[in-house]
Amino acid sequence: MPYSAIFIPNYLTISLRQPQTTITAAKTSLHLRHRLHFCPINPRRLLRPQPPSPPLVALKLHRGLAYWRPAFAASCSAVSSSGLNPTLGFSASLPYFHYQDSPYGRLAYDEYASEDDSDREVESGQLGASSLDNIEEWKWKLTMLMRNKDEQEVVSRERKDRRDFDHLSILATRMGLYSRQYTKVVVVSKVPLPNYRSDLDDKRPQREESPEGQKMLEFRRSLPAYIERDTLLNSISQNQVVVVSGETGCGKTTQLPQYILESEIEAAQGAVCSIVCTQPRRISAMAVSERVAAERGENLGESVGYKVRLEGMKGKDTRLLFCTTGILLRRLLVDRSLKGVTHVIVDEIHERGMNEDFLLIVLKDLLPRRPELRLILMSATLNAELFSSYFDGAPMIHIPKLIFDKPGDGVRKIVLATNMAETSITIDDVVFVVDCGKAKETSYDALNNTPCLLPSWISKASARQRRGRAGRVQPGECYHLYPRCVYDAFADYQLPELLRTPLQSLCLQIKSLKLGSISEFLSRALQPPEPLSVQNAIEYLKIIGALDENENLTVLGHNLSMLPVEPKLGKMLLLGSIFNCLDPIMTVVAGLSVRDPFLMPLDKKDLAESAKAQFSARDYSDHLALVRAYEGWREAEGQKSGYEYCWRNFLSAQTLKAIDSLRKQFFYLLKDIGLVDNNIETCNTWSHDGHLVRAIICAGLFPGICSVVNKEKSISLKTMEDGQVLLYSNSVNAQELKIPHPWLVFNEKVKVNSVFLRDSTAVSDSVVLLFGGNISRGGLDGHLKMLGGYLEFFMKPALADTYLRLKKELEELVQKKLLNPKLDIKNHEELLSSIRLLVSEDRCEGRFVFGRQMPTSSKKATKGILSKSSDGGGDNSKNQLQTLLCRAGHGAPTYKTTQLKNKKFRSTLFFNGLDFVGQPASNKKLAEKDAAAQALQWLMGETQSSHKAVDHMSMLLKKSKKKHKVQATKWR
Repeated sequence: MPYSAIFIPNYLTISLRQPQTTITAAKTSLHLRHRLHFCPINPRRLLRPQPPSPPLVALKLHRGLAYWRPAFAASCSAVSSSGLNPTLGFSASLPYFHYQDSPYGRLAYDEYASEDDSDREVESGQLGASSLDNIEEWKWKLTMLMRNKDEQEVVSRERKDRRDFDHLSILATRMGLYSRQYTKVVVVSKVPLPNYRSDLDDKRPQREESPEGQKMLEFRRSLPAYIERDTLLNSISQNQVVVVSGETGCGKTTQLPQYILESEIEAAQGAVCSIVCTQPRRISAMAVSERVAAERGENLGESVGYKVRLEGMKGKDTRLLFCTTGILLRRLLVDRSLKGVTHVIVDEIHERGMNEDFLLIVLKDLLPRRPELRLILMSATLNAELFSSYFDGAPMIHIPKLIFDKPGDGVRKIVLATNMAETSITIDDVVFVVDCGKAKETSYDALNNTPCLLPSWISKASARQRRGRAGRVQPGECYHLYPRCVYDAFADYQLPELLRTPLQSLCLQIKSLKLGSISEFLSRALQPPEPLSVQNAIEYLKIIGALDENENLTVLGHNLSMLPVEPKLGKMLLLGSIFNCLDPIMTVVAGLSVRDPFLMPLDKKDLAESAKAQFSARDYSDHLALVRAYEGWREAEGQKSGYEYCWRNFLSAQTLKAIDSLRKQFFYLLKDIGLVDNNIETCNTWSHDGHLVRAIICAGLFPGICSVVNKEKSISLKTMEDGQVLLYSNSVNAQELKIPHPWLVFNEKVKVNSVFLRDSTAVSDSVVLLFGGNISRGGLDGHLKMLGGYLEFFMKPALADTYLRLKKELEELVQKKLLNPKLDIKNHEELLSSIRLLVSEDRCEGRFVFGRQMPTSSKKATKGILSKSSDGGGDNSKNQLQTLLCRAGHGAPTYKTTQLKNKKFRSTLFFNGLDFVGQPASNKKLAEKDAAAQALQWLMGETQSSHKAVDHMSMLLKKSKKKHKVQATKWR
């Protein structure tokens, strides 16, 4: 039998023997008694029988047996490879037979196959006979395609090909071809395929020719942006950065991304282009993506999609993605070069959000490394010159005029505009807009390190944006509720968020992206923040342990940067997972990341407060009340009565669902870090321990702490920066007449008229010492300090040493766990038991002292303190003394004030069997303050030696304290 032997590189081993041919593949040999016609990919030569016979369709490996299936009926027998004795052989690989987890079994000639593959691997994922036959047929089709130089692609509209597309795609890839499915059409081509083919779109004629399609096309062409289409595209192709401004409603937000996508498709680059358009708010990203998809006649998730936190809709063919700025920043954490992204569009840049300003700095550094990347900045009221100069003279394009110049008749809806409406949102039937000219805006007092939320006048840019809510798709009018002179006094643009908000999260992102010095990086911002604001943020990150003293990212800081929450909440999550009380901590963090689920209707405020108080269980914690509310809702959801539960308890079902979604996201993020596994019970071993949960909350919220002083009829709260503060009325602690804990940790403080604390939890001294910030020794034995001496604790020296040792061991354990997530903390049972015992049995109404001036032997300092107290300025000595005595377990001091003959007043103070007489004063209040100052002077040792001062303090500490029954915190 005449054969022409040819070289086929790495394809197979052939042994020519008479009267039969043996072909070896992996462990299987084939004895063929028929002439063969074999067509490999790109053969340099062909093994061809003489004369040629009908083509061989396929070579399969089915349940361990490899056999040939010629087009004609041929008998094949499989024999063991052990009987082979080849006389001549050569090797090659058939790429299109490569097995890639395909469900039709491992094919013969797999160059990556191991020689010891088991039958179990071969048998896994078998397809039906119809799919196998279809794949064999496609192998022949694609082989012929490769041999035919005149053909470029194979197109199929058969249903079975759509069914088997995943396997056909693997086959095409192994052959060096490109494949794509267009709805009901499968295409395999020699060249890359775009994500959209108009010639294969069966619905396109219907979309374009239907009344709805014609109306949509006509509307798009009527927009002012359409006139500038070519100018925009040319500018983008010739420049790396383009600044686009346009009047509200001109179509820049919806049309410009489409123009870019359509131009890329026309240039056969649709398959490789990737356009990311950022929006400042979730609602904008979702609404704009829906509108653009509708204009293209597609379902959302095809070529157009969106991604916001906890939600998104995108597919493998999505080439235009609308997302929030935070989503793009999160991507930058894992992909510093934005690999695959061809265009970045930053919309509504005039709002100058902190994320937007940060993104611009990062993108400016990225552009030199990605010369093919295009950046487009857009806004209706853009200060174009400012941004153009920031990007080295980037070209500016302005799209003029509104859609409707002359309003017509008719009224449909009146919208009271807030800054939420100042984004890329179109409400079709809006005709009238009423603009009050006010907005509640967050500002930041860097000196006091306090955010302020105050009503303020808006900017001219915001006024134009509000005006633009009407007249977008039909004629409209806008009424401004302020005179022209007030408008003229408005600032041109809103103060950038970078200049009016705390910068902790931003600074952490800068270090996680390895962008160098925080101060130096932010100095390159469009409008750099104040150095004091930057320094406050850096000091905060040092206090919580995210940065070391050299501003380098710690292990804790690295893990915090991987969590999409504020650093303090991220720390809470990490510690919750380490100490196996994850479930309640995830609820707390999720609840603090969304709006308050507790509703307070104005007409039913008392009922709502009573409902919330029921969740409190008198544990003096808004956070634990939230945990109980959520757990009750989850139980009600299991019984299909979730909405009834929310209605009865004044809870927001939507917010609770958002909390539930966030919890799931947090769990998977912690799982990726390695701190949790699939064993839910292990992660929640101590979730029932309310005291430990309270300690984890303190660890996250510190240094947000205030002192608690229980007076006869009220509670006095003070923070380090602000002095006297108040609780929001919806806090469970605001309803309490007495809080049996010396401290409150809080989530945030906001200055309105006064400084208000939001979301607080009462904690003990032991909790603060063990789970708060760094501790340092004071000038006396048994004296510990925190926050630079703002928090002071006086105790027996041995007890102070115990706290310091426990604190050090606890920090080392957390460090080891973060470095080695697989570490089992149960091996440190003694340490954990000691800590749990301390935080559970220490109610701490005595023993430690807060808010004292440091002892000094200087008479000058003593006089200064007395003068502050006597003239009514500075700290109130009465409150200081009462705080000290209450913490030491004593009752409040008593005063006896008498009027002298010279009409002045003198007060005598009594406590603990001692009495102190003050200096005469002009009124009773000042006289009592002076007597309290005398007592403080004696107690603090300012008239005696420092040794005597310790004796006085010890006298207080040795006094018997009131015994309090410690009730276990109820959870379920």
